Amino acid sequence: MIAHSIDPLIRENPTIRAIVAEEVAEAEARGLREAILDLVSARFSSQVVAHVQQTIAPRQDIEQLKRFFRQLLQVSDEEGVYASLAQCFSTD
Repeated sequence: MIAHSIDPLIRENPTIRAIVAEEVAEAEARGLREAILDLVSARFSSQVVAHVQQTIAPRQDIEQLKRFFRQLLQVSDEEGVYASLAQCFSTD
């Protein structure tokens, strides 16, 4: 009974909602970074993997990570990976 009455209060609290939204966004970014590294690891050398990992590790912009992931699906060589990195992350 008490837990049920607290739940709406927690969901309606703007501070808690902001914290939860931030946690969800961080988890999504982490998942995208992991998917990117899995893809790069399966297709390219360890040097490329290390460079990609170093570049994307601090990134939190989900749209930027998604764009890079979609571009990775299209590249066929290491030069394409580096070009996509430069295109997606050069403005930061």
